[in-house]
Amino acid sequence: MTENYKEIFRILSSGDDNFPWNHFSIAKEFIKENTVFLNLSGDFAEKLLDKKYPPQKISVINGIDTPWFDALVTSGMQVYDNLSDCKDESFTLITNRFSRDDLSLIKSKLKKGGHYISEEIGFETYKSFFDALNIKAEFDSEINLENVAQNLKSNGFKLVFRNQKYVKRTLKKDEAIIFLNALKGYFPILSNVSYDIIKDDVTFIDHRFIYTAKKLTN
Repeated sequence: MTENYKEIFRILSSGDDNFPWNHFSIAKEFIKENTVFLNLSGDFAEKLLDKKYPPQKISVINGIDTPWFDALVTSGMQVYDNLSDCKDESFTLITNRFSRDDLSLIKSKLKKGGHYISEEIGFETYKSFFDALNIKAEFDSEINLENVAQNLKSNGFKLVFRNQKYVKRTLKKDEAIIFLNALKGYFPILSNVSYDIIKDDVTFIDHRFIYTAKKLTN
C-alpha cells in the first residue's frame, strides 16, 4: 500500500468510534476452525494473531497498510504480492477495509459459499471534504452502498449484512493538511491545490458503509 493510503487509513480510522459497527467483531463471526483467510487491507490479520489463530491459515497482500506488517510476515503467514497471484477458489473468507479491489477477482479467489467482508469509504466523504475547501471536483461514479449492492448481485454474491452511516467530523488544521496531501495521490485535480487553502479546522461528512456478501456462484 502507498504512503498516501496509509495516511488516509490512519486519519479515517481515528473516527471509528463514531460508527455503530466493529469491523473485527463482524468478521470474526466467520472465523471457524477450517477457515482459510485473506486480508486485503486493514488490521484484521494482526488481530487474528493476537487471538492465537494459526498463521498458516492466514494470507496477506504484500505492503498491507499496517505498521505490523513485518510481524505478520515473520509469523508464518502466506504473503502474496498481488491478489491476482493467489490461487483461485482458495479462501473461505476475504476481508477488506478502506480500499477498493476488483470484485470479479475477489470472487475468483473465494470458494463457493465463502464470504467477503468490506468496509468502504463513500464518495460523500471526499465530496464533502472538497466542498468544505471550495474545491470543485467531478466524480466518475457515486461510491455508495446501493451501487455496491447492485454490483455484488450482478457478480453472483448475496448480501447477508449491510449498514451505513453519515457522520459529521472535524479535522484539526494539521490533520486536514495531511489528509489533503494524501488525497493528492488519488485525485489529479488536487495536484495544484495549495495547502494554504486550509486556514482552520475542517468539518465534513464522513460517509462509510460495511457489508458481508456470500459467494453463490463460480
